[in-house]
Amino acid sequence: MVNNYVTFDDSLKNPCKKVSVDAGKKIAVDLFNKLVKDKNAIGLAANQIGINASVAVVNVIKPIILINPRIIKMWDEIPYVEGCLSFPGNPRSTKRYKYIQYTDSLIEESRGEDASVIYGPTADEIKSEKKDTYDRQLLESVCVQHEIDHLYGIRILDREQQLQPVRTERKIKRNEIIKIQKGDDVKVLKYKKAQSLLKEGWIMI
Repeated sequence: MVNNYVTFDDSLKNPCKKVSVDAGKKIAVDLFNKLVKDKNAIGLAANQIGINASVAVVNVIKPIILINPRIIKMWDEIPYVEGCLSFPGNPRSTKRYKYIQYTDSLIEESRGEDASVIYGPTADEIKSEKKDTYDRQLLESVCVQHEIDHLYGIRILDREQQLQPVRTERKIKRNEIIKIQKGDDVKVLKYKKAQSLLKEGWIMI
């Protein structure tokens, strides 16, 4: 452990067990107490301090408590360089999303079973004069994604982008038909239509 954080340990690969809202609130208090003592910390999950519980906290713009969170939707994929208290000095370039919609036991208890919340930069903050606000809202959204990952045993090492080598054997014409692949998905289309997908991690095969 470094500063009482679990670091470089296989236990971080294990999904955390669900807890009651009351138990989650008590654990959240402990997590926030650690956050305020560490100026470099903006988010913390229970398993990062050795507690097997699906509880995490985030404190970028305002305090956020996550108890047994479930992701409903994420959209607008972006690359993001992020660090982790459990992997000090090892930032990783990851694939994240500008927006995340999720629910958890605390939200459902206070607002109902169909309730959820969304984090991410609003349209107004996209304007350059509000870039600081935009950056903080984006950071908050990524931090929520990061902490939820911890609760499911997913580390930034697992999210790291693997950059594909650029193929330069020959010049490809815009209207040339090519085949691209991402995971198990394969598409056949014109090169000019594939360019945006190639930037999102698809590769030519």
